[in-house]
Amino acid sequence: MISRISSKIDILNDLKQESSLEFVIAIVINVEEDIKPAMHFEKQFIEFAYNFNTEFCIELYNYS
Repeated sequence: MISRISSKIDILNDLKQESSLEFVIAIVINVEEDIKPAMHFEKQFIEFAYNFNTEFCIELYNYS
């Protein structure tokens, strides 16, 4: 994900400041058959989120 938008970081920063935007990363996990989900965030991803003051929304749905 980060590699896709890394070339647009300056544009995103400009848009954020000009339009008072907020960045949100939404993660939705659907659990089936008693599988235990795990999440791992790479340092590059965490740094990106920190630099843009990004909020996270993590939703977990258990269908077991």
